[in-house]
Amino acid sequence: VYLERSFQVDDPYAYFYLTAKVHKNPWATRPIVSVCGSLLHGLGRWVDQQLQPICRLLPSYVKSSFEFRQDLLTLPASLDLSRIRIFTCDATSMYTNIDTDHALSTIATFLRVSPLCRDVAAEPLIQALEIIMRNSIFKFGDTTWEQLEGTSMGAPPAPMYATLYFGIAELKNIPRFSEHLPFYRRYLDDCFGAWLMPANPNIESHDDEWTAFKTSMSYGMLNWVFTDLSTSVNFLDLTISISDNRIVTKIYEKPLNLYLYLPPHSTHPPGLVRGMILG
Repeated sequence: VYLERSFQVDDPYAYFYLTAKVHKNPWATRPIVSVCGSLLHGLGRWVDQQLQPICRLLPSYVKSSFEFRQDLLTLPASLDLSRIRIFTCDATSMYTNIDTDHALSTIATFLRVSPLCRDVAAEPLIQALEIIMRNSIFKFGDTTWEQLEGTSMGAPPAPMYATLYFGIAELKNIPRFSEHLPFYRRYLDDCFGAWLMPANPNIESHDDEWTAFKTSMSYGMLNWVFTDLSTSVNFLDLTISISDNRIVTKIYEKPLNLYLYLPPHSTHPPGLVRGMILG
């Protein structure tokens, strides 16, 4: 059905635009390539459907804040939380910094040999990924562009493609630090981890292990920015803290979340204005 709709469109191109990140200081922009209705939209939707069940099997995968909190509260009761420090890290421009050649090669091998992909038709999925990631052509005004590296925010399979690409690295990397990392989860380009501090604070090798872990997160062209080890961090829409040897969570709200509704005469489509309250 998705493919049939794609072939019915008159304009085969995706379109590029920017949205403003008004919560940043100074303001920044988010580049979007709107694939909706373009020639590759249908194939992209199919690829997304195929990748989703694979990504859900990744140990680091988290679907939502609710699911993340449920997982966090299952930490062993025997774990001495007084020795735990928590951290977050996020990838620098993850989508556009994915090395296309490396990603397609890595994912193709994974789809063919991983036990997580036993029920996947690997070859058609590999071919579809090649078509989408090597033919990212979009228009901006009266100009036409081709994206040579990374994937575009707006492509249907982009979130699962990015999740799986780095998830393959995590399958090899995270177990190396299991002694220090009793809990680790990632939502796209945002990671949360619990790091076990040494019982003897004079152990010099601890800092080396923490540095080695941060260094190991670099993968292909992806680099990660880490917070310091702490007893309180913000992750997704939660503030997670360690207090009195227990984990405490509360809702995190950005300073610009003013709970203001859109004015009815704004330039947004009427359906969006009406849907804000229900949504």
